[in-house]
Amino acid sequence: MEKFLYLKLGFGNCLAKYWLNCEENVKNVFNKPVVAIYFGPIKAEEYRKLVYEEDKKTKNEEYRKLCKQYDMKMPESEREIGLRLNQIKEFFEARKSAEREGTQRTRFVTITHDKVYIYEPGSDVNDVGDKFFHKYDSDLDELSKWHPKRLCGSINAAKIKNSGRIQHIPKIMYVKNFKEYDIENVPHVLATLPCNQYLTQGTCREIDIKRNWGVIQAIKKTLEESVEKPENTQQLLSLLSWHELETLVFLILKNAGVHPSAWRGGTLPNIDIVATNFENQKVSVGEIVFEAKEKKTFQVKRGGMKKLDNAHYTVKIDFKGKNDKVLTAGWLLKRIKEKEQKDTKEWLLNSLNWVPDIESIIDKLQE
Repeated sequence: MEKFLYLKLGFGNCLAKYWLNCEENVKNVFNKPVVAIYFGPIKAEEYRKLVYEEDKKTKNEEYRKLCKQYDMKMPESEREIGLRLNQIKEFFEARKSAEREGTQRTRFVTITHDKVYIYEPGSDVNDVGDKFFHKYDSDLDELSKWHPKRLCGSINAAKIKNSGRIQHIPKIMYVKNFKEYDIENVPHVLATLPCNQYLTQGTCREIDIKRNWGVIQAIKKTLEESVEKPENTQQLLSLLSWHELETLVFLILKNAGVHPSAWRGGTLPNIDIVATNFENQKVSVGEIVFEAKEKKTFQVKRGGMKKLDNAHYTVKIDFKGKNDKVLTAGWLLKRIKEKEQKDTKEWLLNSLNWVPDIESIIDKLQE
């Protein structure tokens, strides 16, 4: 089994093209694909010793000492320390984790506004090195000239020295088997992975197959590897991106005879779609009955759901319980197979045309 890690390079991924040596105007200090994490002026060897400390209390105490030693901002809680050190450990262990866990390989995924990069760890982690300090900071000064002003703050925040004071030491790793793809040519569920806040709010986090089964298949498709067939409705619909899932709900409502306000939300709190029955008679969408002139609201959730929000119905494809207000993957598939949803099914088939035998898979799956 393979392991995939979502890796950001610089604040907001501002240095992805630089480190991967794909920047048009400035090549990185090594002139070949390299990746880096920051986490202040603490050195690689200090972090290596820290992340492999088994006693949690000792680990946290040592980390606080290092923060004080390097005049770094002290983490507010033990949880914050854990989240930070777990990401650092993922990065440091990337080269050896596949070997230890019996996986085929570990691969990184980095996504910018126009490219998807997939590559493998090619070395252990070390500091960027004193002889590169000045060149690296000069590179970032040069990058700031070529990038929009809104990115300059993030670029400068990644500099080794600021006003003569060391603020970051990049912890670098050489990479191999580097592949680059235009973002419009990869499945939408992969192209929109940066919408996943859990991944993008961190620096180096595993793309967990339980949460992101569809994303893993999209990565395999992009790499021209064998794609697994979905075995249930949840896996099937996880092949859709968040935006595509909202579009699917929109189409089901529209083709059932009600008017959905828009294909995605963003303006109403906890509501993605407002659907209205403009007819003078009731309209049914499965078990959902719209009385004449009635409105109903829908929220589409891809992540966790601790409680139901303001919407009349919540779409949650991996929901396992029983609740009449929650629309599951099975409910959606049942609608897709209805006669009046011919256009919806055609849209779904076109959206997932990168999945082998997708039509027969949909036909055979049970709600």
